[in-house]
Amino acid sequence: MLNEQERAHLRELAAELVKGAENLQELVSSLPDLLPSDIFGESQRAYLPRNTLRRLTFCRELKLLFNADQKEFSEQFLSDTDGDVPTFDRIAYQRSSYADTAYLQFATLLRDPRAVYTHSFPAACEEIYNELCEYCILPLENSSEGPLNTFARLIDRFGLRIAATTDVTANDGTRTTCFALLRRTVFPLLGARDRAHFLEIAIPSDPSDSLAAVLLAAQLCEVKLCKVNTRQSPNDGRLVAHAIFQASDEQLADLMLYLATDPIEYETVGLYSHVSEKTTQSRR
Repeated sequence: MLNEQERAHLRELAAELVKGAENLQELVSSLPDLLPSDIFGESQRAYLPRNTLRRLTFCRELKLLFNADQKEFSEQFLSDTDGDVPTFDRIAYQRSSYADTAYLQFATLLRDPRAVYTHSFPAACEEIYNELCEYCILPLENSSEGPLNTFARLIDRFGLRIAATTDVTANDGTRTTCFALLRRTVFPLLGARDRAHFLEIAIPSDPSDSLAAVLLAAQLCEVKLCKVNTRQSPNDGRLVAHAIFQASDEQLADLMLYLATDPIEYETVGLYSHVSEKTTQSRR
């Protein structure tokens, strides 16, 4: 636990940084360079639990000072958003009975969804890359094979981000496939703001304590860890851990702001909701 003197120092530091910032996004993008090394530097990693608590306390002070609405807070500082929210809802995918069902379930989250059929899964990704469609649909994993690495590589290759997921079960109940609605930006869908969010981040295994720090921060934020998958990076072959968390807006804001203060190399893979078939049927 931090003593009152330490907490007061962190409050003063947060107040000082907020004074010189025009908005939260500008401040957060500069945080790794603004934070004093004697408090937040790499040398503090030897004291992982205490340093993690110190960062989280500082982040919560920042959040209080900005007095942001919880449902919009995490959206204010997403560093890898790419332009404006899409104004069209064209969804590219390779047709199958499974994919058609996934499309209908994802359509409940969008204003005016329109299907664009492609001859292959890579072609669906290319529709986004060439800015002809805003979204595409790919399978992520199924109950018989687990994670589908071929599609994971496509997601990495085209730099796609997860906007939503849904499960599709075979008519005979023998297999369930998880599909993802993907796009180029990380931003919560308007139609999913009333749902619990999932956050997926990719963390290189070097330095070795990077994942441990994030998992500890998630625990202190009371964020649920769903799973951790490890695979090789398509860029340099390094092992990368993909950690998936489930959280409320408030918990998620704490964790995402913590990540923004930490100089660890991580990438946001998705900030998304899961659509159930039961929910879809109730809206028809």
